[in-house]
Amino acid sequence: IASLQDENNHITIPGFYDKVEDLSTEERAEMAKAPFSLDNYKKALDIDAVYGEESAPLKITSTKPFYQHPKGGPLSTDIQRYDMSVNPELAFDSWVTIGSEDNYMNALSGFIMEFGSFETEGGEISTDNGAWFVTPDKRQSMAPESKRILLMQLTTEGKVDGLINLHGRTKAVYENEIQVGGGDQIKEEGLRFIAE
Repeated sequence: IASLQDENNHITIPGFYDKVEDLSTEERAEMAKAPFSLDNYKKALDIDAVYGEESAPLKITSTKPFYQHPKGGPLSTDIQRYDMSVNPELAFDSWVTIGSEDNYMNALSGFIMEFGSFETEGGEISTDNGAWFVTPDKRQSMAPESKRILLMQLTTEGKVDGLINLHGRTKAVYENEIQVGGGDQIKEEGLRFIAE
């Protein structure tokens, strides 16, 4: 099989490129204008989990209850687009996510997360052995140029105090199907936020 390519990775089968048109100088110039930087691509990141573990617990509290709509749920996957169109107040439901605001094309899952009091009473979210996550191949885990990924929507009249941990990876870079860079694990623990 290796003999089907030359040292420049061109296919050596006779006639293989016969119907492939060469790009014009103008077409190449237009392609060169595309905003692509290999260095920036290597720096891109995916966040695939918000977690808590014994050595790094996760805890999000509010001095007043988080708003919970009866048709909502603790995960963004519980937010149905149709329900939002007929129940506008559902837009204020409190939930956790990675990158998606409703159920559409959303692969979010919870792992050993107990959302009971958060969902039923607007209570805290906490765990020392669980996570909400998506698999790293899901688009929703990939940060856009702003490097911002939505992790939760919390609606409350109280003061929010949160301590979270993130897991992810930098985007892998491949050349000729061989990883040549990126793909480094990201693990940030003890990230604290306060909102009033």
